[in-house]
Amino acid sequence: MTVPVAKVAESITQYFIGEILPLMTGGNPFVTNFLGSIIGNKAPGIIEQYADMPILKTAEIIDKDGGVDIDLLYDAAKKGMAKSEGAFKLKLPYPMGTVTLTDTDIEKINGLCRQ
Repeated sequence: MTVPVAKVAESITQYFIGEILPLMTGGNPFVTNFLGSIIGNKAPGIIEQYADMPILKTAEIIDKDGGVDIDLLYDAAKKGMAKSEGAFKLKLPYPMGTVTLTDTDIEKINGLCRQ
């Protein structure tokens, strides 16, 4: 299934703000939520700027019309998660703390992209 880059960016942003941000540990809650919301709102523009990277087109992740192959991304994410024993710790810049991503996160983001 192919969706626009903007849809992928919107889905990741929606998940980050709605699911990840409230669970973050290790940082000041006010600052984490304040900065997280700003970063989350800027994420679509940040993600979309990478859409023209040749490697993404060569790997056929993004097609010539700017569509993202979310099936390819999903399969790669699941394989990567399996190799990291089902969890991936993502340390974000201070003061935001650390978040652990699991298969459930991959499933939820994939579902948002498909809506």
